[in-house]
Amino acid sequence: MKTHTKSFIKTIVIICLCFFSFNELYSQVRVPFTQRTAAETPGQTVYSIKGDFTLIGNTNLMLQNYGLNTNNSNNTMVAVDIDGDASTSNSSSATLNFSTENGAIPDCSNIIYAGLYWTGRTSNSNVTLDKRSVKFKHANQTSYQDIVADVNDIYFPGDNNMYAAYAEVTEIVKTNGTGQYFTGNVEVSTGNGGTTGYYGGWGLVVVYENDLMEWRDITVFDGYAYLVGSQTTSNQLDVNGFNAIENGPVNVKLGVIAGEGDRGIAGDYLEIWEDKDNDGVIDTSVIPSIDEWTTLSHSGNSTLNFFNSSIETGGNARNPNLTNNTGLDISMFYIDNTDNDIIDNGATNTSFRYGSIQDTYIIFNIAMAIDAFVPSIDGQIDINNIAGDNTVTEPYTINPGETVQFDIDIYNNGNEALEDFLIQIPIPDAGLFVPGSIQYQVNAPASTTTVPYYDASFGNNGGIIWNFGDLPEATSISDVLGSLSFEVQASTNCEAFNPPNCNPVITLASALMTGTGAVSQSPFFIKFNSGYQEAPCLAYPITEPIVISVIPSLEIDSAASNLTVECDGSGNTTAVNDWLATAGGATVVGDCDITWTNNYSGVSENQCGAAGSTTVTFTATDSCGNTTTTSALLTIEDTTPPDLSNCSVTNETLECNGTDNETIA
Repeated sequence: MKTHTKSFIKTIVIICLCFFSFNELYSQVRVPFTQRTAAETPGQTVYSIKGDFTLIGNTNLMLQNYGLNTNNSNNTMVAVDIDGDASTSNSSSATLNFSTENGAIPDCSNIIYAGLYWTGRTSNSNVTLDKRSVKFKHANQTSYQDIVADVNDIYFPGDNNMYAAYAEVTEIVKTNGTGQYFTGNVEVSTGNGGTTGYYGGWGLVVVYENDLMEWRDITVFDGYAYLVGSQTTSNQLDVNGFNAIENGPVNVKLGVIAGEGDRGIAGDYLEIWEDKDNDGVIDTSVIPSIDEWTTLSHSGNSTLNFFNSSIETGGNARNPNLTNNTGLDISMFYIDNTDNDIIDNGATNTSFRYGSIQDTYIIFNIAMAIDAFVPSIDGQIDINNIAGDNTVTEPYTINPGETVQFDIDIYNNGNEALEDFLIQIPIPDAGLFVPGSIQYQVNAPASTTTVPYYDASFGNNGGIIWNFGDLPEATSISDVLGSLSFEVQASTNCEAFNPPNCNPVITLASALMTGTGAVSQSPFFIKFNSGYQEAPCLAYPITEPIVISVIPSLEIDSAASNLTVECDGSGNTTAVNDWLATAGGATVVGDCDITWTNNYSGVSENQCGAAGSTTVTFTATDSCGNTTTTSALLTIEDTTPPDLSNCSVTNETLECNGTDNETIA
């Protein structure tokens, strides 16, 4: 009995091995799926942003005799050419729209990445430049731009002559934004393509951010997975590198671009791994409770005909707008991830299984957006007044010794409460905190037992600290949960506007809000904003900090002292030079390198010879070229009478001669 059982098991194993080897011939991942990145951010494989991804695209080939459920196999295919441009042999268009989630304005979105894909089945297996080239433009552009894929992006000529190509077009899409995009000259074959048929078209994946949208982790993968019909075959496709949140619900949006799926041929499917026993190993079984593959579908297909030539991209306009796109599948949809059964907290990888009992197709793009509980807080800094003037506008300036009052409002515009919320505001080097100027307010539902205070030991120049504690979610994202104001005086210390600060400014650019998300348990380090943009993006914060330019001005601390000396008959050189060398004892406010010069050129002499006086102007110049002056009077006086005590005098007596005694004397 044992011998028979062993023999039977060996037979089954051999049959299974042969079966899987046979399947491998017809179902393979030719190019492993890896993450795409923008040229500007080559190391960023996961985009953690307030935003989303979207897909658009269209077919450039259609049935000569269109039918809703007619396949392209064994039927005549003709080119779609809608642009009226003689330079294209085929063309189609689709309109790029962005989400209005939370009142987001699409035109206020920032495009981070755009990747263009095109695909087709041709009658030849040649690897030509035509397969690697398309024309691409926005409706605002007068002419097409030629787009060329690298020889390794993605796979040419492809299994069964089904190729897939890719090129980054971020700059084109970023420049033109939302609206209608055209793609032309996709390399396709027309006519009857036999049992597989001809198809051709394009897809565009765009990653964008918008400050009013929810946080998501977005990853774009591409590769080349091939499956041939007429057999019961399946294969596994692995994706790695996305980030699922550590805590809370994991909502997953999936995007897929594929080629050659037929609307009228059922039996093809796309499944995702559900690790039911949490052992990290994929279990496959005919028993549903044990099998760990969950079938996927969206509103335009079914679980038993996933690849059915449908384009489900949110209802955006297309030309032509066909239900049966004869071999091109582009779809975006949410996966049912109730209780995180499919993508769990902290997951970074998953697997897809694709298969068919009849249909032939290729998959070459998968995009994922996973909702993230990323802590999000908005701190708005505003200027209340400068030197008492509350009508100041940019560009802001301040004189040394004047004060500026900053007002700060705190909003929790995220999707979770915050723990250990802390505000740290370093006082800028060019300023001084004004004691007693801190004022604050806390608004419901927020509450705290702490107060903001000035810490002279914080940073280089002291700072404002507020250990707020827990900050709840707001009822509305426009609710101010806390406010704070304080004053900073522009320093008169020359050290504040000397190297490296020859252009001194007062700014709170280093102010920071830190803490931890209550749900995600993710730490955050977020800087303050400085107001909101002008129309139409009124609700969008300005991330550039407020900058107040300090007008450098050296100030005299001690004025030069007058010098009065008694004339020594030699110009009093030593005393005068000593006085000049010390700038008359003058000093400036602060501790910086000062060069003193003067305009002394001598005294104005009086009838007493070397005595006299003059006003000397001393000029202080710092290393940034700022100057200030102080003047003092230099007096050389002669108040000492002649000393004749050492003179020898001899008496002389003359007889009057009546004529010249005076001359003789």
